[in-house]
Amino acid sequence: MSLSEREWKLLVPACAAVPPPMVSSAVGTDTDYPDYVTNLMLTVLDLQLHNVIVNNAIVHFRKQRWDEIHSLHHLENVLAKVPEDRQGNRGAAEYLWGYLYGDRVGRLRGLVRWARRQGLIDQSALRTWAYASDFRRDFEGEVKGLGISAYCWLVMRMGVDMVKPDIWLHAFVRRVLGRDLNDLELVEVVTEAAHRVHRSVRELDAGIWESERGAPGSI
Repeated sequence: MSLSEREWKLLVPACAAVPPPMVSSAVGTDTDYPDYVTNLMLTVLDLQLHNVIVNNAIVHFRKQRWDEIHSLHHLENVLAKVPEDRQGNRGAAEYLWGYLYGDRVGRLRGLVRWARRQGLIDQSALRTWAYASDFRRDFEGEVKGLGISAYCWLVMRMGVDMVKPDIWLHAFVRRVLGRDLNDLELVEVVTEAAHRVHRSVRELDAGIWESERGAPGSI
């Protein structure tokens, strides 16, 4: 672990003092993230985009495209119909989400191919993989443009007790320690701190997210 004993003595009580979130951090249930295709899309959309944009994109997909696209096979067929270039990806993004996020479609193509290679063809298989997975062994370098943040948020939506190394978590740890950590260190350190104070890692993450933003919310 990358912290000194003095740093642990700063971080552990700081984590213990984080108020519980006002909005439940219950993620990873069929009520929260019920379908496989939505989870693939959130893996590429919910990175450095405002929540309202992500939510609008998913609402658009569910209202306009769900009847056509509700399996990996369906999604593969739609993506195969448009050229894999800037213009094609922008068109596919508008068709799927109502936004011209062609770069996100490029990542979605890579994620879809990875899922097919791994045999992760439905929600059940994805959830089973998530609980047994390790970032370095099973995801690092597999999909261009998707790193540890995408991995963490994907497995969290499957119910794994983990944190997502976003700007709010970085800000909290930076303020406590007086220095920043890289994303992988951040995940490992905050996870260990949560265990030391006997808190759910996701619950602590949600509490930090709310307190850093200065308002209740949902991760």
